[in-house]
Amino acid sequence: MLSKGSFEIRFAKLASPPVDPSTCSFAGSLTASTPIVKGSGTGAYAGISGTFKVTITEAGVRHKLQSGKCNDSQNAMPVAGVSWVTGSATVSYE
Repeated sequence: MLSKGSFEIRFAKLASPPVDPSTCSFAGSLTASTPIVKGSGTGAYAGISGTFKVTITEAGVRHKLQSGKCNDSQNAMPVAGVSWVTGSATVSYE
């Protein structure tokens, strides 16, 4: 929570952990770099730019289809899940 404004980063397109086909459960971590969304800064963060190095940790369970396979669709919500995101960045202001 930032008290003097906000900005966005996008990490939705990063890979998800593999799904165990027998239980439809998943767990894992991924570290990657992602840029601050250009023009997204407000308040004290207006004009911010830079790149975050983020670590995303996820665990959960996906739905099983009638066929017995796990629903691996990108748009499928898990039955249960949790995600953590931590990171650090080097930023600049215009």
